[in-house]
Amino acid sequence: MTDQKGCLACPLLLAFALSLLLIPVPASSDDSPPSALDVRRLALSPDFLPAAEDPGLPEAEGGLLAQASPGAGASAAAPQGQSIFGRAPLRQGSWEIGALAAYSISGAGGPKADPIVRALWLLPRIGYTFWEIPWYPASVQINLEPAAALITTPTKTYILGVNAILRHTFLVWRRVSPYIEGGAGLMNTNLRHRALGESIEFTPQVGVGFHFHVWERGSLSAGFRWLHISNAGLADQNLGLNNYFPYVGFTIFF
Repeated sequence: MTDQKGCLACPLLLAFALSLLLIPVPASSDDSPPSALDVRRLALSPDFLPAAEDPGLPEAEGGLLAQASPGAGASAAAPQGQSIFGRAPLRQGSWEIGALAAYSISGAGGPKADPIVRALWLLPRIGYTFWEIPWYPASVQINLEPAAALITTPTKTYILGVNAILRHTFLVWRRVSPYIEGGAGLMNTNLRHRALGESIEFTPQVGVGFHFHVWERGSLSAGFRWLHISNAGLADQNLGLNNYFPYVGFTIFF
C-alpha cells in the first residue's frame, strides 16, 4: 500500500512543480539588459520620416504610418492628403497660381544677326497637376503663362505673348521640389532686328528649376530656361534669337 501511494504522489508533485515554473514573474526595471532599446521612446524629426501619402511608399508601410500612435512617431506621419505644410502641394488634382520675373539676354542664331537683345520679363501663370506618377515620386503639371517683356537693348520696345509649359516635378524632398520643364508659345513684338522677319514669332523653350516650400500652401521658385524666338519659316528672314533666361518667382497652391 505504501508503494502504491508513493507512485500516485509522484505525478502530483511533478504537476505542481511544472505549475510553479509557468507562473509569470514580473520583471523589474533593473532586469532589462543594458543594451535593450525601447523603440516606443524614439522620436524622429518629421523631415526624416516619410508621410503616409508619399508616392512610392509601399501600401503596407503607409498604412502603418497612418495608424501609428503618438509615442511611435505618429506626429511625423501626416494624415491622408496632408504634408508638414498642410494640404500636400503638387499632388494630382491641385491647382497653382504664381508669377515669374526674369531677365533675358539673347544671342543670334547666325553670324549676321546681332546686336544682342536684352529684356525684362513678367510672367503670371496658372497651373494644374493632372498626373501623379505611380511608380516613382513625381507629378506633372500644365502651366499657362501670359508674358510681357520690356526690351531694353538695342532699343526700348515690347514683347507680348503666351506660353504653354509642361513641368515634371520630382517629389523627393519635403521642402525642395526640383523640376524640368518645356513648352512653346506665341509672341508679338515690334522689335526690328536682323534675326527676326515677322512681328508674330514662336517661342519653343526648355528649362530646369525648383520650388522651395516656405509656407503652408506656397513656395518660392528659381530656374533657368533656354528660349528660342523665330517665325518657323513664315518669312524669308528667320535666323532667330536664342535667349538665356534666368528667373525667380513664387507659387501658391490650392
